[in-house]
Amino acid sequence: MNDLFNSFVFNNDVVLFLYINPCIQNELTNLIDSSKLIKFYDEKYPQLAITKEDVEQIETSSVLALEKLLENEVLIVLNSNKESLLQQLKLFKELGAADAINVTLANEYGISFLTLDNRLVSNIQKNADKLSNIQNVYYTIPIYRTY
Repeated sequence: MNDLFNSFVFNNDVVLFLYINPCIQNELTNLIDSSKLIKFYDEKYPQLAITKEDVEQIETSSVLALEKLLENEVLIVLNSNKESLLQQLKLFKELGAADAINVTLANEYGISFLTLDNRLVSNIQKNADKLSNIQNVYYTIPIYRTY
């Protein structure tokens, strides 16, 4: 994720807005609150010795960062509409229910899509004829994931 942002977001002279829907914020807060990823990372890399204080600091800074992005309207929440909902019904089996929400909104608004899920990228490509308004699909392979 860091590589994607460093390559395409921060190294870009064009003003860039990040669009999400309420489901994405729900997923982010779930990950922040449960600390599952941090615990998994700690188990995988015990030499880092992540403490409870570290986890609390990550949670606090993550929430503050989201709040700042929302308040400054860098992170803009998209609402759904009838066309997007109908398209979700056509694509949920191929994309999965949650991914169908995000992909159809990106298609409806004609914006780019960022994901770490290569299976989703493949499914978007298979359904490209139904998702022609998506500008770009940015992704990375699992070996380059960073948290």
